[in-house]
Amino acid sequence: MKPTPLTVKEIEILRAYAAGKRTIEIAEDRFLSVKSIDTYRHNILMKTGAKTIAEAVALGIKKKVILL
Repeated sequence: MKPTPLTVKEIEILRAYAAGKRTIEIAEDRFLSVKSIDTYRHNILMKTGAKTIAEAVALGIKKKVILL
């Protein structure tokens, strides 16, 4: 099964987590609800196969989606 790529919004959310932002901060910055950010996080985890957002961030760095 071919992996599903992250959407632009999901990459944006993943980068925010990589920058050390908390869910509530990400939601406030983007004028979204915490529930919406939770949904994005869930989708990121499902698409990457990661168990935690930290693992997803590590994968993002490895795949050069997140630049240090």
